[in-house]
Amino acid sequence: MMNSSFSGFIAYFKDWVSNDPEMRFFMFADVQRGMDHAQSHADFEYPFMWLEEPEIQARNNGSQHWDEYNVGVNFITECKADLSQDEVVKALDLAFSLCGRFEKKFWADEVDGLFLNVNEVKTKQIIDPLFLLNATGWRLELAFAINSNMYLHDS
Repeated sequence: MMNSSFSGFIAYFKDWVSNDPEMRFFMFADVQRGMDHAQSHADFEYPFMWLEEPEIQARNNGSQHWDEYNVGVNFITECKADLSQDEVVKALDLAFSLCGRFEKKFWADEVDGLFLNVNEVKTKQIIDPLFLLNATGWRLELAFAINSNMYLHDS
């Protein structure tokens, strides 16, 4: 079962980035900060994962408590404005591949019981180019639940 702490939630995604051979950078932040915020980090490199701030709903059924997370996960690759259409598609293909690798691990972790349940992969969409300067990628929207009994009840 996933650690129900907020830092445990972030660590799950950060660990995936650390273990993927092509990912170079991880960031957790509100998307309103923009690409300048990501690129301002000394260790910034493409491709990278941008984990958005989640929306969390606390639930219970009288005997069990859980947190339902809704969160966007962005897989972003470099894509200069002057690239040909074929080069843009190649950059999107890389981001889509990274997204797929993450999804594969995410679904396997649900089967292994890491999550209380995975409600759905809501959408996969190309990230709005107005948000990304010289980059492109895919946004994956997830909904899943994590058991919160651990921090709501004394051990």
